[in-house]
Amino acid sequence: MKKIALVIFIIFLIVLSRNAFISIRDKLKTTTTTQDLKQNLEEEETKNRFLKQKLSYVKSSEFVEEQAREKLGMVKSDEYTVVSASKTLSNKTAEAPKPNWKKWIEMIF
Repeated sequence: MKKIALVIFIIFLIVLSRNAFISIRDKLKTTTTTQDLKQNLEEEETKNRFLKQKLSYVKSSEFVEEQAREKLGMVKSDEYTVVSASKTLSNKTAEAPKPNWKKWIEMIF
């Protein structure tokens, strides 16, 4: 009778320890997942703040003026545009067109 009670008690302890082990393992997985998600959230919030700052800069009149000057070549009414002659001449001499027979030879060979 004592042996049967001892065997039942040992089986009960094994089942109980197995369930405790599984519970602890799941808790650790949940903790690491939570930490990873918090880290991802912080990274995304940092990106969000950066993008909000960039958006406010893009909406500003300074950005519009800068883009108009750089990309469209626009100037204010009281300003003048100065073009350097040396730059335009050096660019034109560097881009001297090749004769057609040289283009054909380069294309074939």
